[in-house]
Amino acid sequence: MADVFQVGNGAPANFSDGTVEVVINGTTKGRKSTTSGETLGAFLNRQAQAYGVRTFTAYADGHKLETSQVNVPASSKQSIEITAKDARGLCKSQLKHIFAAA
Repeated sequence: MADVFQVGNGAPANFSDGTVEVVINGTTKGRKSTTSGETLGAFLNRQAQAYGVRTFTAYADGHKLETSQVNVPASSKQSIEITAKDARGLCKSQLKHIFAAA
């Protein structure tokens, strides 16, 4: 019985808790709750609107998202990053996400 929790099996991070880490323009906003059955597209739009971002590029778990992925459950992702497409006033480290080659 002692080996049941080896290799991180008992770590809460291994299981979906209904929250997603949110990063807006390079600034961490913490873990945000998803609603039951909420799609990734709805979650992204809700978070962008909450932080005043109108047009954006989104990344989930380090990968750039395509519009075809908006219907997957938001709870299936560990983290999302929203980067505003309007680059005025952003520092160079934030610009790398906007102009990164796909």
